[in-house]
Amino acid sequence: MLTNALHIIVVPNVKENDYLQYLYKEILNLAKEKEKTIYLYSPNMHKKSKIELINAYLYLIKFLSLLIKIKSRVSRKIILHLHWIEFLYQVGKNKYLIPFFIPLIITFFRLFKMKSQNRLVVTVHNVFPHKVYWLSIEYKFFKIMLKELSDCIFVHSSYSKSILLRFYGVDAKKVHVIPHGIFLRSKSYDIDLRKRICTKLNIPLDSIIFFHIGISDYKGVDVLLEAIKLLRDSVGKKVKFIVAGSGDKRYIFNLVEKYKDILKDGYVVLINRKLSEKEVQGFFNVADFGICPYIKVSTPSTLLDFMAYRLPIITTDDPNVLVLVKNHPSYPYLMAKRKDPFSLSESILIACNNISSYKERARIFDVVNLVSAWRISAEITLECYLNLTCGDLT
Repeated sequence: MLTNALHIIVVPNVKENDYLQYLYKEILNLAKEKEKTIYLYSPNMHKKSKIELINAYLYLIKFLSLLIKIKSRVSRKIILHLHWIEFLYQVGKNKYLIPFFIPLIITFFRLFKMKSQNRLVVTVHNVFPHKVYWLSIEYKFFKIMLKELSDCIFVHSSYSKSILLRFYGVDAKKVHVIPHGIFLRSKSYDIDLRKRICTKLNIPLDSIIFFHIGISDYKGVDVLLEAIKLLRDSVGKKVKFIVAGSGDKRYIFNLVEKYKDILKDGYVVLINRKLSEKEVQGFFNVADFGICPYIKVSTPSTLLDFMAYRLPIITTDDPNVLVLVKNHPSYPYLMAKRKDPFSLSESILIACNNISSYKERARIFDVVNLVSAWRISAEITLECYLNLTCGDLT
C-alpha cells in the first residue's frame, strides 16, 4: 500500500493553520470517496535555538530526513506542496538574514527537483507579500520558485493569476484558480450574547456596531481611524467601531499615539491581541456591519467570513475585492476608494442611514456557494496531484 499510494508533503504544518486544516480534511475525504490512497506529511518547525539561522538549518535537516525516510519506503512520486512561500524566508524578526536564507532555500528546492519523480506545487495566497524587505532579492525568489521550479500553482482569483503571468512570467497552463473557503459558520442572532459583549466593552446596546478584524497596514486600519476622526461629529457616539486582532507592535503604537483622541472618547474599541475563535464568532454575531478598507490584498478571506455571517460590508476597490463582489452581485456592500478616508467616511454615513435595508438584504443571502468552496478547491487540488503523478494511485 505504501509503495502505491500518493505521498504529499505540506508546508507549513497543517495542524497549525486553519486554511490547511479545512482544505486537507476535504481532500482526504474526497480521496476516500474515490478509493484513492493518500499519505500526508507535514513537518513542524520546533525552535531549538535562539539563533534564527541555526533554526533554519535544523528545519532543513529535519525536512531532508523526512524525504529520505519516504524515499526509502516508496518508489512513487513525492509531491511537495508549499503555501505562503514568503514565510520560507521571513522566519524571524531579523530582516538582514533574508539574503542568506533565500539562496539556501533555492538551492534546497533545486536539489529536490533534480529527482525526476519529485513534484513541486505552490499555492500563492499573496502574489505580493504584505511585507517586502529586499525587493530585488525577494522578486527573484518568487520568480525562480514560480516560473522555474513549480509544476503546478494555485491562486484564489483570476486577477491574481494575471499578475503571475505578467509580473513573474509564469506559464498559464500550470496556474489554476481555486476558491477560498470560509473559516466560520454563521449562527442565529443572539440578543443575550450582544448584551454580554456590549456590557463588557461598555457599548450601549442600541449602538450601530462596525467590526474590523486584523490590525495591519494592508487592511487600512489607519485609513479607517482617519475616516472615523472625520465623521465622529456627524454620527454621534451611538456608532461604535470594534477593531480587534494582533498586529505589528510598532504599527499599533503609532496608531494609538496618532488617534488617541477618538480612542479615548470611546468611538473605537481597540483590542490588540489574538482573538480566540469563540471571541471572533461573538463579534461577528453582534456586529451590524463588517468593515475592511483594504489597501492591497490577494485573498480577501475576511470579506468571505463577513458574508458567511451575513453581515453587510464596507470595503474598498482593490482589484481582488472587485473580483469577489462581482462573483456575488446580490450581496449588500458599499465600496470606498482605497487609501481615501473621505470616501470611506461617506460609505460609513450611508451605512448608518440605511442600516435596516442593508441588514435585511444580507439576511436573505444564500451562503451555499461559500460553504461548498472547500469541496471545489479539494477537487481541483486532488486532480492536480493525480495529473502530476500520472494517476498512479491505488
